[in-house]
Amino acid sequence: MSLQEKTTGPADEQKADKMPVTPMAFDIPEFCEAYHIGRSTAYGEIREGRLKIFKVGKLTRISVEAAENWRRQREEVATLDPPPVRRTEHPVEAEAGAG
Repeated sequence: MSLQEKTTGPADEQKADKMPVTPMAFDIPEFCEAYHIGRSTAYGEIREGRLKIFKVGKLTRISVEAAENWRRQREEVATLDPPPVRRTEHPVEAEAGAG
């Protein structure tokens, strides 16, 4: 009898029959990787109250729903308040227009 035959049994067959588990929460590194942001940005969003977390013992988790809500809020802010357009005016032109 091989080692594989000794270590496999009914419990292993039951595990193979189960559906894969869909993650329902991120830890901080997973969230940062999924949304392509840095840890300091994530912790800043948490500190500002824009990203909701929950604790499981000492572990910090972000639910999938909270992550999606955060993403939607960031999109809304970007849509409502687009970044300013930088204009480089020549100083003489700026003075002429002001007078």
